[in-house]
Amino acid sequence: MAPRFWPLSGSRPKGNVHELRADAALARLLDEADEAEMDFQLSAGSAEFDGVMQEILDTGITDTNMADPGMAVVEDETGRMAIEPIPAPIRKPDPFVLPARLAPKLATNPGDLVFVFGLRDDALTVALALARATPTIEVAVAGTIGRPGSRHVGDRREALQARADGVRRGGSTLVAIGAGLAPSEAEQYAAVLHDVVPDQIWIAVDVTRKPEDTRNWARMVADAGGGVDAIAAIGIAYTTTPDSTSYLGIPVGWADGRTDV
Repeated sequence: MAPRFWPLSGSRPKGNVHELRADAALARLLDEADEAEMDFQLSAGSAEFDGVMQEILDTGITDTNMADPGMAVVEDETGRMAIEPIPAPIRKPDPFVLPARLAPKLATNPGDLVFVFGLRDDALTVALALARATPTIEVAVAGTIGRPGSRHVGDRREALQARADGVRRGGSTLVAIGAGLAPSEAEQYAAVLHDVVPDQIWIAVDVTRKPEDTRNWARMVADAGGGVDAIAAIGIAYTTTPDSTSYLGIPVGWADGRTDV
């Protein structure tokens, strides 16, 4: 259980508490403390300051065990000791991983079942766009997406029914699955892939979001389904880096506003 911090019920944790009274003895002690503090003041760069810093080094206090972890004891060009801030480490971004294959064509045979995962309503945006280009596609929903009048495909029985109806209709079914509002929620909604094996798995990616965040939830989907077939990219008109999906190593099978994929 995570530690709970005070105040709890108006109380604070009790330690070694000494009751002090504002009497003459206390006042005298405070005066003596002020005088001692004045006597100890050292100016940076003086012999006294250098002596104190050398004593710190001799006792083994370094930049890794000082009270302030953001400061380090260093020697300047004149040989004097000084305290300087430690520069923050530079985080190297993960390398881009180019797709090793081309994206497959969208499965549109009668009875085919395609799952499209995406955060928020991204998957529905993609599914509706793809359905406009192919009238034989039926759009179903699952996960966090609800759409009045649309078929729901969230388990094995519903998937089998969608396949059967698709055969009779002569088209495929795209299931837009809302994978939550944040990348950390995707694992919960990707669990449908443990019971249902679709013909293809696509992920709807808003390219205006951080590639690192997209990779996190995309991996959850890939782990549950044994891989991801393609990316459907949206929002490319609102970013100067529309090819950031290359960071995922998954080929782009469709993108809004583009005809070269």
